[in-house]
Amino acid sequence: SPDSTSPEMSPGPDVRRALAFGVPFDLHDDAGVTGLQDDAGRSSLAPTAVWHDAPAIAARWPAGRATVARELHEDGRLALSVEHDESLAYLLNAPGIGRALVSADGLEVRCAPDPESVDWSALLVAQVMPLVATLRGLEVFHAAGVVVDGTAWMLCAEPEVGKTSLAAHLVMGGAELLSDDVVAVDDELLAHPGATVLHVRPPEARRLDGSPAPGLSRLGEVRGRTTFLARGP
Repeated sequence: SPDSTSPEMSPGPDVRRALAFGVPFDLHDDAGVTGLQDDAGRSSLAPTAVWHDAPAIAARWPAGRATVARELHEDGRLALSVEHDESLAYLLNAPGIGRALVSADGLEVRCAPDPESVDWSALLVAQVMPLVATLRGLEVFHAAGVVVDGTAWMLCAEPEVGKTSLAAHLVMGGAELLSDDVVAVDDELLAHPGATVLHVRPPEARRLDGSPAPGLSRLGEVRGRTTFLARGP
């Protein structure tokens, strides 16, 4: 069964079990990722195990056989590529940030963060975990998500339109953040939190930094954006 556990995936004392996009994750090497909920037994799914294991990626990935499923470019440079192989599922590669090999059933992720990068956690939450949620049977939307009076709202738009800025102002007005850029919905139409971290572009970040921002706490900078920890559900 794709949702059965194995002894290798049982959490140990140094493993954090977190819940993101409706999927429990056993984080063997990323216990400090900010804004994730602790699972606390709330999910009936078997956990997806996440390790840092660069040798496994090099040994397992059939570079000559895989096909490119997706590419994203920023400022004329490759920011992310996703390669697909029917037997091994997906390899995500973000130059200068790291790589992740995701198994076909979504139960195993092997990671190779770039040792010089400070952006690995953002890639894990924004790209790797949503892909796992898709493989585990959830519907994933490119949207910011907030909860207002117990109802989830998805803010869907093209990149750079202002989804994150609107979500930030809704949180300041009392809403709870589901996710900055991806919302996962199950077959009962329940929306699930990702990470309650907002990655805000410079113009909006300057406005938020210059005024009281209830529900938001400034964390730092990631790839030219200011990060804020937001009030979550």
